[in-house]
Amino acid sequence: MASLSKEGKKKILIWESQYTIDGMGSGNLLLKIIVRESHLDTNATSASIRTKLTDLDRYLPTIGHDITKFNTYVKLLIDGLRSRGETSHDLLVNLFKGYMACSDREFVAYIKRKQDAFEEGTPIQVDNLMKNAADKYKTLLQKGKWNTPDVNESKIRALQAEIRKLKDRKKGTSSKKEYEKMKKKENEKPQWFSKRPTQDKLNKPKEWKG
Repeated sequence: MASLSKEGKKKILIWESQYTIDGMGSGNLLLKIIVRESHLDTNATSASIRTKLTDLDRYLPTIGHDITKFNTYVKLLIDGLRSRGETSHDLLVNLFKGYMACSDREFVAYIKRKQDAFEEGTPIQVDNLMKNAADKYKTLLQKGKWNTPDVNESKIRALQAEIRKLKDRKKGTSSKKEYEKMKKKENEKPQWFSKRPTQDKLNKPKEWKG
């Protein structure tokens, strides 16, 4: 019991009835409980790590498509499996899937070439792929080309901006016309100005602009 951490003791003490006999503690039974609970904890954690590795394509957008942070996250997950004596046979596939979820077209095209080469039989190591991805990311950042729009996208954005300008201009013109129409109507003399009042309205004066 003295070899357990404070957190470990909390998890084991709830099973006290299973390692005591007539109020006396049994070292053999205690060891069995420790092994059992450690194994269950390891399995749960391993399953969680594997799920996270499968969802790398969902994780990348949550960190702003930062490849450096992404690689650090992946390495921590890999270390977590290794510390439990396990490995992932789908790691390379999951890595490709994660990188392909990136928002930068040039980076995705670069990874796609790597993936095509791998599928055609070229051996690729996980560490090498991660290093290549990190280098490409840093190069694009340094050149100011990370997430820059391509020619077609630039044209579309320019057209959208032009359409917005035209809409604003049209809206402004329309507002001006409405204002002028309102002012004109305001300055027009009412119809009763040019009509002789009827007998019943003679004693009821009207005013227009004072």
